[in-house]
Amino acid sequence: MNDYIVSTMLLVVAFIYLLPLVGVLSSQQLIKLYGLSFTEPNLLVLMRHRAVLFGMLGVFLGYAAFVPKVQTIAFVAGLISVLSFL
Repeated sequence: MNDYIVSTMLLVVAFIYLLPLVGVLSSQQLIKLYGLSFTEPNLLVLMRHRAVLFGMLGVFLGYAAFVPKVQTIAFVAGLISVLSFL
């Protein structure tokens, strides 16, 4: 039972981390996501890079939902991501 709860939690968090990945497609997608105008080209590159990194973490968290051997690493990676934001 606990395995299903852990896997479900990882899938939910993976989905949340994958949402910004659409920002890689265009600046218009980033504007829709964040409600901000990214007129500075450097900021636009930074936000797209952020979207790619979130996407990579989201894919890893989704993978960890099905591979118990890497779940601890996934939790640590997610925790570091959240703590670095706070």
